[in-house]
Amino acid sequence: MDIKLLQLALAISLFVSSSSCVELVTSLSGCWVNELHSTMQIGVSDSGLITGSYVSNVSGSTQPAKGNVTGYQQSLSNPTFGFVVKWITAPGSVSVWTGQYFVINEKETLMTMWLLRRSVSTSEDNWGATWTGMDVFHRNDKACKHDDGGTVSPDAGSGTGPKEFESLVRIP
Repeated sequence: MDIKLLQLALAISLFVSSSSCVELVTSLSGCWVNELHSTMQIGVSDSGLITGSYVSNVSGSTQPAKGNVTGYQQSLSNPTFGFVVKWITAPGSVSVWTGQYFVINEKETLMTMWLLRRSVSTSEDNWGATWTGMDVFHRNDKACKHDDGGTVSPDAGSGTGPKEFESLVRIP
């Protein structure tokens, strides 16, 4: 009887353990807004693949910068992630973010660091072509009006060149 009781206890603990893991997994799918009111609409597949669109209010023109998002999310309760934005309205520029999901004061939050790389004509200009910074995003599913959850059209907007991100921090 002790062996059957032990087997039952083991089976129950395995069931509770496996079901708890499923409940802890957090999906980053949805709309996220950063401190500059830029928006990111993303979906996350079961394998952790992130796809979506990004609209940045940091732009050297009167129009927002738009880009497509691709990346990966780890399957954890406070997942880490990384994604790339290929800027459609700033040809030759690409940005990458890496960060982690947290709940802070009951708000879903993405704490991130980013790098922006813009294309330059010569290797002598390489030193100023990469900029870096930090973003804090909060979930706001009502803020993403720029997209239906898909990607930004490749012909959206016109390129504005390096001035597009002039307010971002440059690193030597």
